[in-house]
Amino acid sequence: MHNKSCQSDSLFRGFFVLVATLAQNAPSQTAAALGVSFRNQGVVMIIDFTSWEASDYAAWWGAIIASFALIWNVVVFLRSGARIKIVVTPNMELQPPIPGSEGQKYIFVKAVNTGSSATTITHFYGFTASSHFERFRKRINQFIINGDGSYNKLPAKLEPGEEWIGLAIQDDELLKEKLVYYGIYHNQKDKPVCKKVKFGS
Repeated sequence: MHNKSCQSDSLFRGFFVLVATLAQNAPSQTAAALGVSFRNQGVVMIIDFTSWEASDYAAWWGAIIASFALIWNVVVFLRSGARIKIVVTPNMELQPPIPGSEGQKYIFVKAVNTGSSATTITHFYGFTASSHFERFRKRINQFIINGDGSYNKLPAKLEPGEEWIGLAIQDDELLKEKLVYYGIYHNQKDKPVCKKVKFGS
């Protein structure tokens, strides 16, 4: 029981020394106890490994492993849930075309759930802006694209790995004059997920 307690103390000692080193404010008493000295400027440390015992090496190794584990858990947490990737492709035509709309160009919008949980697409969304500066200032014109019964059916549940396709009528003059973005709203996020239309691609 005593040995186990000593190992735990060494692990925590190594971990806190590592954190203190990165923060540049390690207590001198702790540094001296582990044979570590610090320069006043910069994160430069001189370690006297000859004074270390096996428990000290184990403590530092445990601290490093714990740090990587913490970073990995943060990454997993940030990537959990539904994650929507938007692909926007202009200059598309329907084959066979809708009667009466031969030659009409469309903007093809694909939403892919690359996350770990399902979500529901609620709206097919878009906006225009006069410039990137105006977009940054949120001076934009927003709109919702309606479906015609055959396309853009919403709401649509999207499981991980599944995709949804939307079609919007392409306005060449608008694309020349404005920045045009298309995307979707889904129920796992308050803000829309959009991507700019690259006209001429």
